[in-house]
Amino acid sequence: MRTRQAYIDFVEHLVPTVDALNDWLPTLRDVAPAHLEKLRALGPRANWSAEPYAGVFRHYVTERRRVLLEDYMAEHLSAADFAEWVGSFSREMLHSMTRKT
Repeated sequence: MRTRQAYIDFVEHLVPTVDALNDWLPTLRDVAPAHLEKLRALGPRANWSAEPYAGVFRHYVTERRRVLLEDYMAEHLSAADFAEWVGSFSREMLHSMTRKT
């Protein structure tokens, strides 16, 4: 969906701050302190794109700034398209929860 890609592109251009990085690092409870210091030394911009934590950092920053996918979709889709998007998301979620492994 183009609107979802537009959100991803929008998030890509957010500029993370040092404060956000410093607040986020302690949430990585399973990461060794020495590695946390390496991540801190990289700085916020490098962590924005450095794997394996880029997605986690982006999610933290977007939630902190209240730049949420659901809100973005609600603002940029018609009411009918938004309802369809929410419904498809709900169906996927339900399917993944009831799928037999």
